[in-house]
Amino acid sequence: MSETDRIKSQSYDVLDEEIKIQKKIAKDIIDAKSPLEVLCTWKAPERYFEKKETRWFVIVAGIALVVIILSALTNNFILIFAIISLVIVIYALYTIPPREVEHQVTNKGLYTLKTLYLWNNISYFWVCKRGKEYLLNIEYKKKLSDAYYQRMIILAGEKDYKQVVIYMSDHIAYLGPESVSKSAISVFAEGVYVPLFDIIGKEEKK
Repeated sequence: MSETDRIKSQSYDVLDEEIKIQKKIAKDIIDAKSPLEVLCTWKAPERYFEKKETRWFVIVAGIALVVIILSALTNNFILIFAIISLVIVIYALYTIPPREVEHQVTNKGLYTLKTLYLWNNISYFWVCKRGKEYLLNIEYKKKLSDAYYQRMIILAGEKDYKQVVIYMSDHIAYLGPESVSKSAISVFAEGVYVPLFDIIGKEEKK
């Protein structure tokens, strides 16, 4: 390829990139001017809830008591208060059922807990299954100027999550399996990662 052809090729690449940018800007302007449209709505508990048996609480209390005794022997009173606070939080989380809240996927973003999270502020999402529940994991920024993303986890019922994923994947990227932690701690806390094809693929076959 001659030098002239190489320069022309680079010019075309720059032009193509500029056209893509301008198309995206135009689309964003049109979307911003369009009225808010609700694509789908579902209700779910505001947090994951798993009722525990009395034996489980006895085991937790026993472990906490041992740690408190060891902390008292070493005069580590800060750890004692931390353990007591943690036990209270654990007891509340596993005995008080969460309230049910409504979520909406709109053409402008995800509306939940009286807040609209715009698509431009959401980086990506993925689904994990924990027990019988499907959890939507969403990485977002409150403002585009924020340096770091925050994690939001929303429950979606088995009947709702497939349609929710289909609508959301039209606007934001679904995180691939290579980017999700598969450690035992992550699986225990967040559940098992569900590939996008297992969701949309099964939905399309129906």
